[in-house]
Amino acid sequence: MAQEKAKLPKDAEAEYLRRSFKAVDGLWFVKVEQSHGLEAALDLDRQVWEVTGKIQVRTAKKILDIQSDRLEDLAQCLQLKFSAENYQVEIKHTEDSSLELQVLRCPWLEALRKSERMHLGPAIADKVCAADYGAWAQEFNKTLEFCPADTQCAKAPTCRVRFVDKK
Repeated sequence: MAQEKAKLPKDAEAEYLRRSFKAVDGLWFVKVEQSHGLEAALDLDRQVWEVTGKIQVRTAKKILDIQSDRLEDLAQCLQLKFSAENYQVEIKHTEDSSLELQVLRCPWLEALRKSERMHLGPAIADKVCAADYGAWAQEFNKTLEFCPADTQCAKAPTCRVRFVDKK
């Protein structure tokens, strides 16, 4: 007898995957920190996000059927990432061949607040966020450079980052 598929609320599967993704990442970090110390956890997390960023770029390009490496296409791919991970971000193109992001709400920062681990924020922003965005830049287009600016983890009102095309 075939089992009937449960009727889920709209976006329930996406929310389930989003929460699972964050939980696995956070739990993995805590367990590595307990076993090997904070610096080792940060370094391994940086390495993981360098690879994850590359995978996310390739996946986003495939899902969105993007063949080029223009900043407009990067913006589309990043919108997919931010939507899937439940960020609130404003993306704007600047006149100097760059793409500027203003992160208004970050789910990872919310997780740090909820777990009362905000003291880790600056180190995570410097190492892990920079590795993720840097991987996005390099995988999307070798002439792109990721330029961090402000971070909420360092008490700025928003995170601001730029992708600059150096060609």
